[in-house]
Amino acid sequence: MRCHFDLVNEQEIVPDDMVVEAPDLKTTKAEAHKAISELRWEYDGAAEDWAG
Repeated sequence: MRCHFDLVNEQEIVPDDMVVEAPDLKTTKAEAHKAISELRWEYDGAAEDWAG
């Protein structure tokens, strides 16, 4: 399964240009949560902009 994760809020879309290879939906969800955690760490304070 090939996946990518675009970031979307009410005003903008940030397309994801990296592809994640995952064997199943469970692994894909885990990768999505990992990416979200990394973004929140990297862009401290921006989490409120992308809540939801």
